[in-house]
Amino acid sequence: MAEGLRQAYQEKGSFEHVYTVREIISAMQPEWNSAETQLQQFLRLSKVLKEHGARPTDESIKESFRKNKKEVLETLRLLAYSGIGPSDLAKVLLGREDLSAKERMLVEVWHELEKQDSSYARLREEMRSGWSPRRLHEVLDDISPDAKSTTPDGHTLVLHGFYFVTPEQQRFLERLREGGMDIIFFNLYDARYPETFGFTRAFITERYGWSDDWEIASARGEEGGLGDVFLRAYEEGSAPTSGTDREIVAYDSFFEFMNKVIVPAYPIGGRPEEGKTQIIATNADMLNDVLSQYYPDMSTGSRNLLRYPVGQFLSNIHAIRTADGFMLDADILMATFTSGWLYDPESGKNARDYTGQLRKILPHFEGCETLEEWRRRSDELMSFYEQVLSPYEKAGDGRVLKSMRSPFVRISQFSLDRHEMETIRFFLRQLDFISKELFRIEMEEERIGIHFKKVFEMVAKYDPSSHMELEEEETRILETLNERLARIEDDTFFLYEDVGEAVSLYLSGKLDPEDTPIVKPFIEVDGEAFKEGKEYHVTGLDERGLPLSEFALPWPFQPETYEALSEQHQVLELDTLRNKSIKHISRYLFYITLEFLRPRCTELSFMRNYLDKRDMEPALYVKQLDLTVVPADVSWNTEDAPAHRENAYDFEAEATTGREGFEGLTSSDFLMEYVACQRRFQYGYILSEFPTFDTEFHQQFQYTDLLRVVKRTMPREDERVIREVGTLFPGWTDYRKRMIAKKYISGKWMKKTEKQDAADGIKINSARQDLQLPGLRVDRRTKLRAEVEDGLSGWIDQIEEKLGKDVAFKASPSDECKYCPYQDICPDVDPLEGGGGR
Repeated sequence: MAEGLRQAYQEKGSFEHVYTVREIISAMQPEWNSAETQLQQFLRLSKVLKEHGARPTDESIKESFRKNKKEVLETLRLLAYSGIGPSDLAKVLLGREDLSAKERMLVEVWHELEKQDSSYARLREEMRSGWSPRRLHEVLDDISPDAKSTTPDGHTLVLHGFYFVTPEQQRFLERLREGGMDIIFFNLYDARYPETFGFTRAFITERYGWSDDWEIASARGEEGGLGDVFLRAYEEGSAPTSGTDREIVAYDSFFEFMNKVIVPAYPIGGRPEEGKTQIIATNADMLNDVLSQYYPDMSTGSRNLLRYPVGQFLSNIHAIRTADGFMLDADILMATFTSGWLYDPESGKNARDYTGQLRKILPHFEGCETLEEWRRRSDELMSFYEQVLSPYEKAGDGRVLKSMRSPFVRISQFSLDRHEMETIRFFLRQLDFISKELFRIEMEEERIGIHFKKVFEMVAKYDPSSHMELEEEETRILETLNERLARIEDDTFFLYEDVGEAVSLYLSGKLDPEDTPIVKPFIEVDGEAFKEGKEYHVTGLDERGLPLSEFALPWPFQPETYEALSEQHQVLELDTLRNKSIKHISRYLFYITLEFLRPRCTELSFMRNYLDKRDMEPALYVKQLDLTVVPADVSWNTEDAPAHRENAYDFEAEATTGREGFEGLTSSDFLMEYVACQRRFQYGYILSEFPTFDTEFHQQFQYTDLLRVVKRTMPREDERVIREVGTLFPGWTDYRKRMIAKKYISGKWMKKTEKQDAADGIKINSARQDLQLPGLRVDRRTKLRAEVEDGLSGWIDQIEEKLGKDVAFKASPSDECKYCPYQDICPDVDPLEGGGGR
């Protein structure tokens, strides 16, 4: 609303000083509303919950509190702001027969918490007295976007758009009123439709210290708009007879809506046209959450430190330390690598450049849980590279020889060169060092101030700007973070096991209250009525979107308990009242949409399918207006569509040029995959150096092939062969390895000798094809080989033509799709056969 007013009345003197109530509350009470205070409160609450002596029968209740710490904190902050302390809560609740075990524990925990944390009591004391107009003026001058502008003297505050009031807003406004400010509510109200607009009277009334004597202007003269038609149908029972030729667009899915509406307005990787398009949705939170994956550098309403590399690094470093010790998983490790904060100052190498290689070796770490297990497993893998794989590495080998010489190279964790593996191990050790530097190994707790001083020092020590150029925005973010960390001073102890969640919540706070999301919530549509020259897309108008859903009550209150508490502490009634008014609020907002957003500039729409919602119908409001449902325009430009991101794959293109690169594609081994499936060949040899396999499904075939190679080339007992080959797959159980081996290690086929092929004059064992094409039967491999040899020049000519003319490499969906390493990214994979690899 404030933004709309600012844009509509920019001329000097017209609504020059417009602010949101959140801006003013945050500025008037900076300490209480700071992320640092909430971080400290969270850590103190976590420690109290850990140490709370619950009855044996209440252990599950205690665990639910620990899992919902964020919600518990929000409840306690609301109660404190409402002037309620633990004794007040106990007085109302403990005498009730229908009190739940969770509500009883809330009373107990809050009593214990206030002995450790005085911030709630200090706030209640602050809220007992009024705030003078002078203090308000000083704060408004500080937050004014115009540094030269000063707030005019006066004791009047005009509130616009307050069709409901929250308990926090009510308490805040009471402090201003008691300090001498005159407060005027200035709202849209149409006396012709009291059943819709009248709900605001329940909030702005003498019961809450305001006035019942409203000044109501005469009704708007013009009639006949679709908003009027809509409200007349509700309040007078009249059927829509005019103005209902309006359409509503039905998008089949979120991705169709994204491609046709969002991407043209907000090009991925590009700059949107400033202020041209605004998207509004009843399900804005969900849409913005999904969009953050496609627009990481744009505001989706939640631009925060977690969106930046430094935030990701800090969050994941803290996630390593848990109640069970120093723990690590693939997601945390990958996130620290991609952050850019792990680097080798001597070589200048950055872990961000090794994420593809890291992904390849992850199968070797299956089953690892602790940081120590990851370190030990990496040492074992490094030893294998040095002792076993090193002899297969020859300087000057092209990719053909590299893919043939070693029997292990098609197994993803053994496909790196030794120096790459050495670099990854360095970064893993560096991560281990940083973690041990930040957390004291022998302790389970630390003082809040001491720990965040270490964080401050760590950020300064490992700041990547010393070895790589950062974007201007990221440099500014680092400066902001350092300023915030320096403000945390607290001698209270916290538990290490809670710090990961606490830091994640701390970093997730919005950096800039002025951030405008790509998709605005429907509840803010009234502010758009003031703006000119915009194109609007109002979506989410489905049966689940309207009427809006009720707001959740503070956790863990039951409705009847919260109502009883509201009877004693009247300000909390406003929460209950808002939920009772939700249908009126929904009608009011839909009326605003129809009446004040110009039809020729506004598209109404809904999505038939999104997330777990299927076959959605238009909202009841839409049906009552008999709006015409039309499908989305099928002529949209597919060139504007974003890349398919659901199964994004990190291809590693080979650095080859000209004829040299093409000649590498003419190997008979490579061409076997072209004959089997052109798309597989493209993924494996055009977009990558050569294919490797990283799933357990594929590697179980490669395991049996290795058993065969070792058994045929070395005269060893079966048990020894199983033991030695089994060490290459440490994440599998011994039982699993033995069961697979038992099936394949005996039999006549084990005694056959393999013929030798030659590549560049070097003898290569033909058993390599088993590891190259795991899962395919021997007769199928033989047939592919024969087809390649019979038509070698023709296949080469085809590939050269496709590359020269940019012709597509077609897929050949079949029952062999499950053996392909690219089944997860190929859009044409056989749906009945694909998926075997995962």
